Amino acid sequence: MLSYEENVAEVKRAVQFCHFYGIPVEAELGALQGKEEDIVNEADAKTDPGMVEDFVTATGCDLLAVSVGNVHGLELMPHVDLELLQTIADISPVPLVLHGGSGIPFDTIQKARKCGLLKINYGSDLRKEFIRTFGETYESSGHTAHDVISLSMKAVENVSQKAQELVTVINA
Repeated sequence: MLSYEENVAEVKRAVQFCHFYGIPVEAELGALQGKEEDIVNEADAKTDPGMVEDFVTATGCDLLAVSVGNVHGLELMPHVDLELLQTIADISPVPLVLHGGSGIPFDTIQKARKCGLLKINYGSDLRKEFIRTFGETYESSGHTAHDVISLSMKAVENVSQKAQELVTVINA
C-alpha cells in the first residue's frame, strides 16, 4: 500500500532494527490481490524485475517476497507466472518467498520451487484447518461443544498435521 520510496524507507528501518538483533528481514515488492484477514487489496501489481536489485540493495533485506500472480486468501484464483518468477530469481541477490501459496496447484508450486524459492506461505490453508476443527466439532456435537481449551489444542494439532502434509507434498 506504500509507494516504492516509502516501502524502501520502512524496510530499511526494519532491517536496521532487526539486524541489530540478528533477525533476518523478509520484504515484499509488488502487491498481491485478495484478502488477508480484514485487508482487501484489489491491485494486481506484479513485481517489476527492473526494481528487484535496487530494492534489495537499498533496503538490505534478506529475503524477497514477490508478486507473480499469487494471491492472498482463497477467494481469487492464482495464476502464477513462472517465467516472471524465473526472471526475478535470475536477478535477485537474495532468496525468494511466495506469499499466497494456498490455492496454487502443487505441480505449479513444484515448478516454482526450481526458481529459487526458499519459502512459501500457506496462511489461508492453515487458518481454514484451524476453523474447520471448531466447526466440525460443533456440528457433530449437536451444537453443544463448548470446551475452548481442548478444541484449541485439537485445532493446533490439526494445523500441525496440515503443515506437515504441505511440506511433504511440496518437497516430493
